Amino acid sequence: MRVYKRLGELLLERGFITPGALQQAVSIQQKVGKPLGEVLVGMGLISWEDIYTALSDQYGIELMEEVPNLIPTELLKMIPKSVAERLRVIPVEYLPEENTLVVITTEVLKVPQIQKEISFLTGHKVKVYLTTPPLFDNLFHSSYEETTSSEIIEHTFEVEEEDLTEEETEESVEDTPIVKFINSMLDNAIKSDASDIHLEPYEKLAVARFRVDGVLRKILTYPKKAHNSVVSRIKVMCGLDISERRLPQDGKFFLRRGGGEQYDFRVSTMPTVHGEKIVMRILKVSNAKKQLDELGLSDYNFKRFERLLKAPHGIILISGPTGSGKSTTLVG
Repeated sequence: MRVYKRLGELLLERGFITPGALQQAVSIQQKVGKPLGEVLVGMGLISWEDIYTALSDQYGIELMEEVPNLIPTELLKMIPKSVAERLRVIPVEYLPEENTLVVITTEVLKVPQIQKEISFLTGHKVKVYLTTPPLFDNLFHSSYEETTSSEIIEHTFEVEEEDLTEEETEESVEDTPIVKFINSMLDNAIKSDASDIHLEPYEKLAVARFRVDGVLRKILTYPKKAHNSVVSRIKVMCGLDISERRLPQDGKFFLRRGGGEQYDFRVSTMPTVHGEKIVMRILKVSNAKKQLDELGLSDYNFKRFERLLKAPHGIILISGPTGSGKSTTLVG
C-alpha cells in the first residue's frame, strides 16, 4: 500500500520551503485555523501552482493549469450546484466518443468519491483533473453563481421602464421583486465572504461583482432597465437623496443575519455615462473586534509589534490595498 506524505513534508522534500518557514506556517495555522497551503500562500512562501504541482505528482492526478473561461449551460446542468459546491467540482468538457465527463477539483483526497458520485449521478465515466483554488473559485463563481442568479432574476421580476418614485420606494416596495433581488444579493455576498459589492450599469445591461479574497468577480448580469430602481432602493436604505443622480453620494446601512451577527455596509454612488455606479463595502462587526493575537501574525512579528506598541514614543504606519485588514489591525 502506497504511503502519501503530508503537504508540509512533501513541500520540504521538494525544496519548495525551508524547515523554519514550515514551522512558522504551522504556528500561524494553529492560531487562525486555516489549511496549511492557504497559510503558506498567504505568507508569500510558495504559489498555489507549486503546491498543486507537488500534489499532482504525488497522487498521479493530472493538473489542469488553464481552465475554460465559460462553461456551457448544458454541462453545468449535469452536476447540480449543491453537489458541485459540496464536492468542489466543476464539469469542463464532455467527450461523447468516450462517454466521459471531464471535471476539475481542488480536493485531491476526494477524487475517488468524486468519480463514484458523479458517475452515478450522470451515467458517464468521469475523468478528474486537479486545478488551483483561485482558478477553481473564479470559474465556479462565473459559472454556477451567475447562471443561478440569472435564472432567479428572469423568474422573479420584470421591471417597467419607469423608475420608482420616492413615495413608492419608501412605502410600497417591501415585497417587490427589486427588494427581494437586493436582499438575495446581500445574502449571497455575506455567504461568499465578499468584502465589496460593485453594481455597474452599461449600455444594455448592468453587472454585479463581488470582491472575494481581493479578486473582483463577476457574479451576475441583470436588466439595465432595473438598475435605476435598484439604485433608488439602496439609496433609501442609506438615507440618501434618490433624486440626486449627478453628484457622488456616500452613506451606510446595517443588516443583522442569523445568530444576531451585524454587518455594516458603507455605500458610495458615482455617476457614469450609463447611470449611477454603486460600491458597497461590507464590514462584519465581529471581525473588527479581533485581538492582536488573532490577526495571523507570525510569532516573530507578533512579539515585535507588541514591543513597538509599548514604546514611549514613535509612529507605526499600517498600509495596504483595499480589504487587506488595515482597520481590523488598528482596532485589534
